[in-house]
Amino acid sequence: MTIYFFFDFLSPYSYLASELLARDLELDARLTYTPVVFGTMLSRRNAKGPGEDRKQREVGLQDIMLRARFLDIPFEGTPTHPFNPLPALRSVTALTDNDQRRRLTRHYFRLGWRDKQPLDDLATLRRGLAELGIDQDPDQALSDPTARKQLKAATELALEAGATGVPTFLTDGILFFGGDRIDLLKSYLAGQVTLDRDKLAEIMARPGIDRVV
Repeated sequence: MTIYFFFDFLSPYSYLASELLARDLELDARLTYTPVVFGTMLSRRNAKGPGEDRKQREVGLQDIMLRARFLDIPFEGTPTHPFNPLPALRSVTALTDNDQRRRLTRHYFRLGWRDKQPLDDLATLRRGLAELGIDQDPDQALSDPTARKQLKAATELALEAGATGVPTFLTDGILFFGGDRIDLLKSYLAGQVTLDRDKLAEIMARPGIDRVV
């Protein structure tokens, strides 16, 4: 059973999810690391990013800082936000080995959100790649048409499944949105929690949003 982990380096919640997964190596090893473009997900819904409104930006930062402290996860924040995540996203996408993707994803997240390094700077990415011993030119990965197509396809996959944000996990046709759903995901994978699909279909068939008044 494929378990997709959709994320974007723009998302501090994706960073926290990555750190939580680092504490659960058994689950982490089962995930298919799948970068997506959060900006595209927002534009498809004609929605603004949470940081575009100053008050919502402050509220969001309060939440992420409290959650990071609660989870004992180091958090400094990126030098600027929003920033262009495409160089880092395509760098990870260009890797065909999922273990390398996992390692580089976590390293990029830490460089940006823990170490306050600019993830839209190719020098930062080159340093991160060198520290992991991964042979890649991030500038080449950024312009690589295959990486571009794969990143677009992954974003479409998330959208078609109904994902509205990141981090999101997808398995068995079910979305688990947010790092706080990791325990629920684990319970589902272990068979401890099941979805009554017949009941779901019955509820969806009840009069509601599609009813003409």
